[in-house]
Amino acid sequence: MKIAVGSTNPLKIRAVETVAAKVFGAGAVEGVAVDSGVGHNPLTDAETLAGAVTRARAARRQTGADLGIGLEGGITESGGRWYTCVWCAADTGAELLTGGGVHIPVPREVARLITVDGVEMGDAMDRIIGDSDTKRKMGFEGIVTRGLVNRQDSFESVLAYTLAPLISTGLYP
Repeated sequence: MKIAVGSTNPLKIRAVETVAAKVFGAGAVEGVAVDSGVGHNPLTDAETLAGAVTRARAARRQTGADLGIGLEGGITESGGRWYTCVWCAADTGAELLTGGGVHIPVPREVARLITVDGVEMGDAMDRIIGDSDTKRKMGFEGIVTRGLVNRQDSFESVLAYTLAPLISTGLYP
């Protein structure tokens, strides 16, 4: 099976490789640069999901892969508080599967940098903790949980949720 990931981010590619090996066995996973069609830091669940769908469809179309995967992170507001959100889309050619999660409270200063100043989450975290390129390392998740969960773990979980209809076919007629 050939799988195309709509990103060149190594964390996203490794997450897909890990889950694909468990679900499909052998196969080739390729990351491709695609436009998400949404802002660099989506501000709603709907916008984040739209980015994942666009990435999945573009990755499959550009490569002719059997499966296109789009993973998109953003933030969303609920009850006066900002939370992270991660959405995934899987384009099989016959159907589009989606799944999401990872609602972690965003520190107020990080939320302000994103929503007011227009700073991307990774850049906001880099500024606050004095590091660089954290989004390609442990990510927001790893920083705020002090390594209990990292960004790749989040991507793997959301991808597994998305693929549930392919994993448990008897439950999804």
